[in-house]
Amino acid sequence: MLNILVKNKWAFIICALVLFGGNSLNAQEGNPYLVNYSLPSDVDNQNWGFEQGNNGEIFVLNQRDIYSFDGLQWESLGVKGRPIAFAFSDFLFFCTEQGVGYFDTKIDRQPVQRNLIEVTNDNFYYKFSRIDGGLLVVSPTTICRISITDSIFVDTVYHDVRPEVFISDFFQLGGKTYHVKNSSLVYKNMPDGGYEMLAGMPIGEDFTFSFIHNDIAYFGSTYNKIYRFNGQVLSQYMFADQEYANTSMLNGGVSVGNGLIALSTLNGGCLIIDEENGETVSTLNHLNGLPDDEVFSIGIDKGSGLWVSHPMGLTRVDFSLPVKSMNHYRGLTGNMLSCYEFSGKLYVGTGDGLFYLDKHLSYKSVDVFVKTSKSGVPDKPSIPAENKQDINQKRKGFIARLFSRNEAEPSSVKTAPLKRNDLTEEEQYSQVELLRKRIYKLESVSHIYKKVSGLTGKVRFLIEVNEHLYAATNFGLYRVNGNSAIHVVPDLNILFAQESEVQKGNILLGTTKGAFIYSANSPKGTLKALTEQIGSVVSIAQLNASTYALSNEFDVYTVSIEKGVKVEKIAMPEGELGSPYVRMVQGKPMVFYKSGSYELENGILSKTDRFLVTGEPQYYHYQQGVLWQQASLSWQSWIDNDFSLNVDRQLLNLFDNPTFIYVSNASNLYVINAYTDIYKIASYPNDSIAESLSLFVKHIIGKDGIQCNPSNINLDYANNGLKIQISAPSFVRKGAVIYQYLVQGLTSNWTEWSNDPFIQLPFIPSGHYTILIRAKDVIGNYSSVVELPFVVRPPFWKTTWFYIACGVLIVFLFLMVIKLREQSLIKDKLMLELKVKQRTRTIEKQKQAIEQQRDQIFKQNDEITQSIAYARRIQWGVMPSEDIIVNLIGDYFIMLRPRDIVSGDFSWISQKRGLAIVVAADCTGHGVPGAFMSMMGVSFLNDIVNVDGIVHPDAILNNLRQKIKAIFETTGRDTKMQDGMDVAICTIDQKNHELWYAGAYNPLYIIREGALIEYKADRMPVGAHPKDNEQFTMHRVELKPNDRLYMFSDGYVSQFGGPNGRKFMAKPFKQLLLKTSTLTMAEQKTQLEDTIDMWQSSYDQVDDILVIGIQVT
Repeated sequence: MLNILVKNKWAFIICALVLFGGNSLNAQEGNPYLVNYSLPSDVDNQNWGFEQGNNGEIFVLNQRDIYSFDGLQWESLGVKGRPIAFAFSDFLFFCTEQGVGYFDTKIDRQPVQRNLIEVTNDNFYYKFSRIDGGLLVVSPTTICRISITDSIFVDTVYHDVRPEVFISDFFQLGGKTYHVKNSSLVYKNMPDGGYEMLAGMPIGEDFTFSFIHNDIAYFGSTYNKIYRFNGQVLSQYMFADQEYANTSMLNGGVSVGNGLIALSTLNGGCLIIDEENGETVSTLNHLNGLPDDEVFSIGIDKGSGLWVSHPMGLTRVDFSLPVKSMNHYRGLTGNMLSCYEFSGKLYVGTGDGLFYLDKHLSYKSVDVFVKTSKSGVPDKPSIPAENKQDINQKRKGFIARLFSRNEAEPSSVKTAPLKRNDLTEEEQYSQVELLRKRIYKLESVSHIYKKVSGLTGKVRFLIEVNEHLYAATNFGLYRVNGNSAIHVVPDLNILFAQESEVQKGNILLGTTKGAFIYSANSPKGTLKALTEQIGSVVSIAQLNASTYALSNEFDVYTVSIEKGVKVEKIAMPEGELGSPYVRMVQGKPMVFYKSGSYELENGILSKTDRFLVTGEPQYYHYQQGVLWQQASLSWQSWIDNDFSLNVDRQLLNLFDNPTFIYVSNASNLYVINAYTDIYKIASYPNDSIAESLSLFVKHIIGKDGIQCNPSNINLDYANNGLKIQISAPSFVRKGAVIYQYLVQGLTSNWTEWSNDPFIQLPFIPSGHYTILIRAKDVIGNYSSVVELPFVVRPPFWKTTWFYIACGVLIVFLFLMVIKLREQSLIKDKLMLELKVKQRTRTIEKQKQAIEQQRDQIFKQNDEITQSIAYARRIQWGVMPSEDIIVNLIGDYFIMLRPRDIVSGDFSWISQKRGLAIVVAADCTGHGVPGAFMSMMGVSFLNDIVNVDGIVHPDAILNNLRQKIKAIFETTGRDTKMQDGMDVAICTIDQKNHELWYAGAYNPLYIIREGALIEYKADRMPVGAHPKDNEQFTMHRVELKPNDRLYMFSDGYVSQFGGPNGRKFMAKPFKQLLLKTSTLTMAEQKTQLEDTIDMWQSSYDQVDDILVIGIQVT
């Protein structure tokens, strides 16, 4: 039999290599998804344990305190003493150097610290173990049971005070309790209080930590080995990366579930190991996302998430999410831009070129021993007793490490004795003759990114055409052949590339030089230009055999090549900004802008409702046949029939800046986040990761700063404000939860979603209310609605008894007043009769004086009115007569309607050098002040035009401004932004049919052939202004017969009226002029007056109104 084994040993080795290699290759699916959390500045980084509460929050055992953490908020529990250990079982129990206690949270939901066991001497309790109905807790001499029923009580189940032993660990297997003494001997606790020694470590080797996996106890040793104990036998557990563990120094372990265990190290991160075969599934260190390789402790939560404590904070490793990191493999450089699965390999395009993920095999030489003979196996040596001095030293070191776990004790790191680890324990002590032979063993199967040779530049697009992979870069187009590439299209900076959906084998290229088509249907390929007229092309879609749609940074075009090349620009939708992008979506050409999507049909863009969502959507269209849309944490996709995708799309919310999204033919989803990380989301049922989100109220604080009882919130009126702190623990990413609330009785709508965990209600009227609170996380998990009723008591002056008391008092006072009033009336009656006679005489005298004053006022008012009326005659008198005006300008009308008797608006018409100068002016103010300004303006215009001979309207305005400024400067008044006038001036050359126009704020309208043409004025007045050093602008206009000219002040458009009491406004005024432009000048004036009368109705006139209309013959 032995010979058969020897002859077939190579067959076994080869089979083992094949199996090992195959399993490792399948296991290389990327590293688990990590979320790193930094610590607040006041939290020490020495964290030694993790527990999860009923509400989902994580409790963190810190060397100074115990903290609760919900993914966003840290809160100190304020434990008394230095924490050593803790466990959660309905309550949070803890051990400190003072003893054992727990936090009672059933009183007003606020944690109250209560003590259970006091510590004497150095008998510190240091570990908990869960049992049915409670916990076990252990110290170096005692094991106690903590029973949790209606009340909490403690009893002792084991006690050993012998100085030569101490309890260094304990655990539960199959409902039975075991303990470890002196860090090396395993005992079983007997029901009668006794014990039985079952196993022990080799001399010089001690246990350092333990954990339970599948009802088997696993131990770490001082030689960085792992042992396991099944309740009867202690044996060494062999795992693949033992050398890595020896170098990195094991310091902890935990069962992760699904057949995996996690081992932490002092300087090498964590190993995730398949317990069944000992192979490493993942190595978590600084190379793949763990911020620091020094691990203080690890723990597991209810969602099988692995928590890792390190000097940089905390990290949660999520094994339940189908999300894997793919950028931890060596060899990848540059910002990641694109990716593609081709021929079973993952290709990643970066700013440094193209890389592919390839299998990397690592071999090492090992010696194997072939048995040639075998003798009987002697009894195993008994475990010798240690001396008392060694035990005391070991106990002191054990207790010291309870309070300084971050430091490795010198005694805890040892060099293993020379021993054959590849032989069984029986073989170690057998008398056999062995033959040494050397073979090469496959040590590990990993992956590494390798660079594709022959390709340079930024790889923006990767596309598969005719079973070839093409890479589009800023240096041209490459065809990829495995690990090398051929440059098929050089000297083009490619901004866009995809295969035509109409003519397969054609690659549409958008470049900085225009659009091109590369045909890959021939071995050499051909390139032809589509158009080079529109600059840089960022997207292309082929609509049919001869028509293409494409876009540059600003516009969309169609290109037809049926009869030559014809390029047509598509009209941009009104209000759209940003760069358009053209894509075929499920067979239809679509154009995407920042704020909307449009369907392109027959050269017209039509708004589509195919992608309607709430909020402002973002579109991602990196891959042909796939469109992604994200809005308000909701992801949707439109995928052609060529693809199948069975992933939870909301997992994309895990990434704060997805810069590339790709669906592989294997239904995997790849995401490049912020150009630096690449993740793979495996195909998964949409509801497989859905779970209810736990939402609870942490604190309720009144306006007075006092905590409120959540079950009975009753506020008085002086304390009518609340600050509510809520929590919904979620650890899928930082800031993963948003909240929403509604106050029934106070508001009718839910608030907007917010990540603020505080609800602030600073003032609440008296009444009965209920706050409804809900939460959701980024991957679509919702909480149930939490209801929080509360009452705000009214002030005493709004209570029923106060109203009754006030009523009684009012009735009493009313009766008293009536009685006193009756007596007073009798007394006053007599006095009144005497005073009436006296006052009657006084009143008669006062009446006469008042009548005299009234007559005097009437007289003065009449004189002033007559003076102003005469001033109006003077004002109208300085204006040219109607006959003169007709001779100068022909058919016309002037509508002048002063707000008061005299007007601040005026018209002025004169003739010089055969030219007619027409002025419409609006002076500052109205009434008498405005009239004075208008008279001054008329005088200045006479001097400028009739005396100085200036006829150009811009020069007239410039001179008029200087004269007005000079007048007011001599008066010593500050004229800035105060005194002046708005003017429109036209100089009409009837002979040459030409008009010159200049304006200060007042424009000129010309109606020609049914269309209104507006000539805008300069935005500055005739007077002091910040821009009064600038010259006015003159417009030259060629006149045509039947042109109608309109000059006006702002009084017409500023008049309030109509059914809603608003201003008339400029647009209706233009429409009115257009509507009446076919009438005669007189009829048009009548129509304008009737319209403003109807509009004004009962409203007061707010300003002077001036409108001048001139008919050009």
